[in-house]
Amino acid sequence: MYCAVLCCTVILFVFCSFHVGSGCYDAAAFSAAVICARAVFDMAEMVGFHFNLLDIGGGFPGQASAKPSFEEVTGICRL
Repeated sequence: MYCAVLCCTVILFVFCSFHVGSGCYDAAAFSAAVICARAVFDMAEMVGFHFNLLDIGGGFPGQASAKPSFEEVTGICRL
């Protein structure tokens, strides 16, 4: 997981990004990454940064028959 602050003229992009790994078959990995990202957002807020984007990267199973399903992963990410 990494954080970045990009400043271009007067636009400030402040975000957090994670990638659980290609072809991740463990829905708990997505859940853990979202929980960690929330902590990063909270820590940034404490020092004056207002994150406005969470990039969840990839790692989604690429087959319709794969477990967890895309719907299961996105359900976790909406929590």
